[in-house]
Amino acid sequence: MSTLCGKVANSILLSCDNPLVPGLANNIYVFNMADIAFTFDATNPQLVNAISLAAGVYGYIFQSINNNVSALQKGTQTPAGPRFDHEIDFDVLAYSSAVNEQILQIMTSRVCIIVENLYRSGGATDSTFNIYGGQYGLICADAERKADDETSSGAWKLKFKNAPKTKQSTPVWTFYNTSYSATLAAILAQIKIADGGTKA
Repeated sequence: MSTLCGKVANSILLSCDNPLVPGLANNIYVFNMADIAFTFDATNPQLVNAISLAAGVYGYIFQSINNNVSALQKGTQTPAGPRFDHEIDFDVLAYSSAVNEQILQIMTSRVCIIVENLYRSGGATDSTFNIYGGQYGLICADAERKADDETSSGAWKLKFKNAPKTKQSTPVWTFYNTSYSATLAAILAQIKIADGGTKA
């Protein structure tokens, strides 16, 4: 006999006052998987209420402009149940030997990434900030720079996705702590802006 692990428990209604809109803010927040821990809501396993980092380590902000961030989550059925692809595409709008060193480090690490949706659902289930790769992390599967590309001005184009055979078992998590401003402050409190340990 097959076992069903889930059961539909709520209606999903559209909002005439706050209709769904697409798009992401221009910055992403990148954390090494080995450094970050999550505190989950007591009743909603998709909701993270707090993030914490090991002593002396930081997350990092990757800045962009003009909609250079793209994010995808996709669920598929497998013999073991649903599994989810998490993907982030990002253009690095800087170039130097230091940036190239960072690209190498990015290509050999595993990270999770927080993105900010332009749509804000509001309230206790606000989904403005989403955590991609929170369960198993993401790898940078592709990094490409075409120096004479006028569209990107020669930017590095990065694609973060699940590592082989490590699809996430849930959709992306939401990070929310009492309000939009408090949640953003909680993220920025963990971000290293400059050398020497300066945080936002």
